[in-house]
Amino acid sequence: MLKLHLSRVICVTFLAASSFVASHAPVRAAGQPFSQAAAVLTINEFMASNTTVFPDEDGEFQDWIEIYNGGDAAIDLDQYGLSDDVALPFKWRFPSVTLNPDSYLVVFASDKNRLSLPLHLNWKISSAGEPLVLTRPDGFTVDQVPATALTPNVSFGRKPDGSATFQTFSTSTPGQTNNSGSSVFVSPPAFLLPGGFYVTTLTLALSATLPGAEIHYTLDGSDPSATSPLYSAPLQIADRSSEPIQFANIRTTGTQTANGIVPWLPPVGNVYKGTIVRARQFSAGISSTVESQAYFVSPDALTRYAGLPVASIIIATKDLFSAAEGLYVLGPDPGTTVPYISANFQ
Repeated sequence: MLKLHLSRVICVTFLAASSFVASHAPVRAAGQPFSQAAAVLTINEFMASNTTVFPDEDGEFQDWIEIYNGGDAAIDLDQYGLSDDVALPFKWRFPSVTLNPDSYLVVFASDKNRLSLPLHLNWKISSAGEPLVLTRPDGFTVDQVPATALTPNVSFGRKPDGSATFQTFSTSTPGQTNNSGSSVFVSPPAFLLPGGFYVTTLTLALSATLPGAEIHYTLDGSDPSATSPLYSAPLQIADRSSEPIQFANIRTTGTQTANGIVPWLPPVGNVYKGTIVRARQFSAGISSTVESQAYFVSPDALTRYAGLPVASIIIATKDLFSAAEGLYVLGPDPGTTVPYISANFQ
């Protein structure tokens, strides 16, 4: 059985000054063929809000991305794609630039779109966090870094270079090894009440885990940033069933009744809703990961799903209800035959 709890976000409950290019190894012949086994490219480090750290050739402080070749063969990056949108992997394409083994290439995300060194992208990185994708000319995804919110002059990268281990750096190292970068770990804030079911209004306190740290939170499902509401007093989490319906009134199927397809019907009465609290801790310019909890308050909260295990998954609203990509809506071009007649997955 599957139940939807619709809030501003959807909670689905299932029941049951460095050089621009630095080379640190002997250079192989330019244009040496790419060997997938011998050469490994990674998005090694990036900064999404550069205000004082690393100027470009115009003396301006721009966002930047560092590409690292951790293999033993030189790679010609000609026509590789670099993007902040997984649906548009070739938003910007590299010119013919050779990246030698154990070497680093810094690309400025400045929106200046320059194809000679130092390279500049035709887009910028959002400090609120967005994915970064490196794609081979044949469309193969070489590397992808998840969306990561960063405070000014703090970078995010791999340590050791090219590894699967990421961390934030208070001292960044563009064009150089991350092994010398200094980092500060900030743990997420503590929720003094666990997510779950409650029969009456609850008072939710959040606790900083570092002296002097600030906690910023959201109630709309978005990732908290330094501009999100500042936590200063416990939050009151109440029964939201009587609040206006936002998402359950969105039509999710067509009007056809053929082939056993039941047309969409609007909800009757109040809709059971949850409250999503997401919080992040900030200290000395470094932010923690996001901590999230889901709370359901209703007089029958303890009996509604008694004896059944519950898993709560936070999903961005657009992934369910966006006309272009939402799972629960007809979309711009629904199918006309079963099973495509009532869903956005043709």
